[in-house]
Formats: sequence, C-alpha cells, structure tokens
Amino acid sequence: MVGYSAYKLEAAMFYLRVVTGFIGLAMIASITYAGERVINKSRVPTGQLSTVKTLKNPLPNTPATLVKGKIIYEQKGRCILCHGVKGDGKGSAGVPPDPQPSPRSFRNLEWQKIRTDGELQWVISSGSHGSGMHSYDGILTDEEIWQVVLYIRSFGHQ
Repeated sequence: MVGYSAYKLEAAMFYLRVVTGFIGLAMIASITYAGERVINKSRVPTGQLSTVKTLKNPLPNTPATLVKGKIIYEQKGRCILCHGVKGDGKGSAGVPPDPQPSPRSFRNLEWQKIRTDGELQWVISSGSHGSGMHSYDGILTDEEIWQVVLYIRSFGHQ
C-alpha cells in the first residue's frame, strides 16, 4: 500500500510540473507578443481619427531629415529606451516585468501599412492611453516629431 501512495504522489508531482511549465510558457508568450496583438486598432480617439488620418508629413524624406529624426529618436526623444536601437520594441526600458503592453515594433510591415503619418504624429504628440507611451507635446517641436515619424518609417524598409 505504501508503494501505491508514493506512485500517486510522484504522478501528481509530474502533472503539476507539466501544468506549471505550460502556464510559464503562456505567460512568456503573452509578454512577448502583448504589444503587437492589436495593430489594427488605432490609438487615436475615434472622434479625431478622420482628421488625423488626413495629415501629411510636411517634411521631405531625405537622408538629412532621416539623420535628424534618428538623432531625436536616440537622444532628445529617448525613443530608443523602449523601442530599441533597431526599432523592434526591445529597448531596455520595455522589457518585462513592465506591466504595460510591450513597446511597438516599427519593423512590423503590417503595422507600417495600416498606420498613417498623421496617426504616428498624433501618438507621439499626445501619447497612447493604456500603454507606456507618454506625450511628447512640449518636449519635441512639431518639426522634430515629423522628423521622428520619417525615421520610424525607415524601419519598415529594413
């Protein structure tokens, strides 16, 4: 009878390890892909979306403008901290256990196609409720924001 109880305990422990392993994998997957689950949903409020979508970047897409955007992305705007040097959303401030959705990957080509420059400008200027993205209004000028938008777009071509 003692052998039977030990067998049941050993089997129960095995199943507990398997279930715990699956739960751990599910948690890792949800953290890893949390920010990319809703790329189709705009972060701009519905009442402003139609106006914001029509905004066009007034700056030319030139190497000089991209360099300026990169400098702002990496330095003054500190976008690099969350979105990473490669624009993949893997910056040092955006890693778990941060409870926010993971930072946006600008390398996601589907996201690049769906979002307009006006939406990007609005999110940088106003922030994104429900995420770690805060407003840069008053921190960056309008011209600097548009430069960053152009630089963000360059990640979609790499």
